[in-house]
Amino acid sequence: MKRERAEKIAAVNKQQQKKIERELMMEEQRIEALFQFQMHSMIQNIEKTALLSEHVNLLAAEMNSEAADQKMRDFETQVNLTKQKKHQPSPEKAEKRDFEMIITSDEEDDEKEKEKKKEKNEK
Repeated sequence: MKRERAEKIAAVNKQQQKKIERELMMEEQRIEALFQFQMHSMIQNIEKTALLSEHVNLLAAEMNSEAADQKMRDFETQVNLTKQKKHQPSPEKAEKRDFEMIITSDEEDDEKEKEKKKEKNEK
């Protein structure tokens, strides 16, 4: 009787521990998502500040407004290109991904050939 009760208590404790672990994991994920959002917002604010600062500097240098606007567009284009480069996978990652795709397609081809052979043998 006491043993059964102890086993039930142990089972309940394990369930409670698993529940607590799940809640902690969910909280960590929420914190990570919030952190990433805040970092993204900060980066965007820094980029906007840099663009505005560059524009003010161009205007303060008494450059005519058309030339200042053109330089701003050039600067914005440069920022956008930098973002694109940042989002492109590195050559090593791209090579690995391509290699994995080739292996996967070869494996799929092998499976198709095996299926065709089975169908021919069954006939």
